[in-house]
Amino acid sequence: MAMAILTYLLLAGLALASVYLLGQRPKRVRKRPDIDALPSLLVPAYTTHARLLPITSKHAFSYPLLYLAIDIDSLEGGQIDLPRQLLSYGGHPLSKILGIRSDGYLEQGQEGLRRKLVALLVDRGVAKEDIGRVWLVTMPSYLGFEGINPLSVWYVYRAGTSDSGARRSLMCVVLEVHNTFGEKHAYVLHTESELKHDPSSGFDLAWTFPRSFHVSPFNSRDGFYRLDIVDPFLHSKSDSQPEVRVFLRLLTPDKTPKLQALLASSPNRPSIPLDRTNLIQIATTVLSKYPFALLFTTPRILYQAYLLHYEKKLDVFPRPEPKTKEAEQEWNPPQVDELETGVAIGWQKHSWTERKAQAIVQAWASKRSRETGINLTIRFRYPRHPLIVRPTKTDDDNSLVITTSDPKFFTNLLAFTTRHILTLAPELLSSISDPSTFLSYFESSQVDLAHSVRERYLAFFWLHSYIAPSPDLLSTPVGHFASQCGLVDQVWVWFIVWTAWAADVAEEWIMYVLGARFVEGREPWRIYERALRRMYVGG
Repeated sequence: MAMAILTYLLLAGLALASVYLLGQRPKRVRKRPDIDALPSLLVPAYTTHARLLPITSKHAFSYPLLYLAIDIDSLEGGQIDLPRQLLSYGGHPLSKILGIRSDGYLEQGQEGLRRKLVALLVDRGVAKEDIGRVWLVTMPSYLGFEGINPLSVWYVYRAGTSDSGARRSLMCVVLEVHNTFGEKHAYVLHTESELKHDPSSGFDLAWTFPRSFHVSPFNSRDGFYRLDIVDPFLHSKSDSQPEVRVFLRLLTPDKTPKLQALLASSPNRPSIPLDRTNLIQIATTVLSKYPFALLFTTPRILYQAYLLHYEKKLDVFPRPEPKTKEAEQEWNPPQVDELETGVAIGWQKHSWTERKAQAIVQAWASKRSRETGINLTIRFRYPRHPLIVRPTKTDDDNSLVITTSDPKFFTNLLAFTTRHILTLAPELLSSISDPSTFLSYFESSQVDLAHSVRERYLAFFWLHSYIAPSPDLLSTPVGHFASQCGLVDQVWVWFIVWTAWAADVAEEWIMYVLGARFVEGREPWRIYERALRRMYVGG
């Protein structure tokens, strides 16, 4: 208890010092919000979660949160910035107490929030001229820390209906969901959608829609969500106290409730308008009443995961790659989404070793295509620039096309021999247009500097397979196309393969030490068994 109080006082002292020091910066001239602007507020809130299935793993918890509910035009225009860097838009999180920056929302990039949201909605069939004011409910950064921000809700109102004195017409709601792997997903729900239905008592709108994003490691990716929400401004007596109430239920494929979560504004603590007249109240709320609400989101998620895994005995589903066009063919596929309600908007960043592997492959392929006259195209099903190598004066029909969702494709291309890549391709979310052309393009009988560590890496997977490979697979050439690279690049290849091998060995060791469990048969180190089962058994 004493340690908790000491930590609290230390954190509050650091926060107050930060406010003072950052406040010495020159002040910007702040414009007044537009006359039809939606209110921007600091919202004390709470969340409750309850797992219903399996019955033996029932679990529930609740904790307080601190959210911002903001008009995005007022935010981007600097009209709700607060002095002494208490709140501001853009810039580095360390330069303010509370903050929001565009790069943390929707698709990656520094474009404005409205521009990115409009691009998303137009792509989902919304007319640009119909998009009016937008109200974003989200968790800000705090003292330079940006947490996971599991759920942000965008309330999009129809243009021309938010003038003073007129009733605002809600056009659609966008749920932006983040997971612990740095990936993002958006569900766009129109008020005129066929997925809309009667809400539960106490709510204004409801939808049931297919699930397509990996959030909880203890749930498969299929099933449905049911969302019930309150239209924030429909019943509120004044714009200064709109109600935030979002009730989300996870349903099994047969639509049986499996898990439910509620996010709601606090009934005991009113929202605070983001105005200079409320500066002391805002600072007091942020720094003393809710000092840990924003910092403890990630630790709380990890703690609840610990309880579910070790006490409730739920196994872990390995993280699937975000939904792509052919994701329905993968293990643990997303629910079929004919209306394309859900869309992937954020992927894990590529490691520097993967970027280096791509540079090595690209340099080698430029020479190889000139030698063979074969066009090489490597396409990705997610936003990533393809690799296209076309030699001069060649037949367009003489082409090799590889299509993949594998974020470590180039690393794996260096880590495995050519015929092993053909075996692993389905498990690596890859398809190859012509296996014989692939072999003639990439195969080599010469060994490179990474030969020994590559053999050790392959042995690691063989040892975890309960299915013996065929003799022809074991007797395939041990050479690698990297042997045709220069000495410096071969050293890099050795390092990249060694890093991949060490990471997989370390993952297995850590899981063993922690006593953690993947869903049976889906352990990452059993990828070769799954590939062989697909080849020989058809499973």
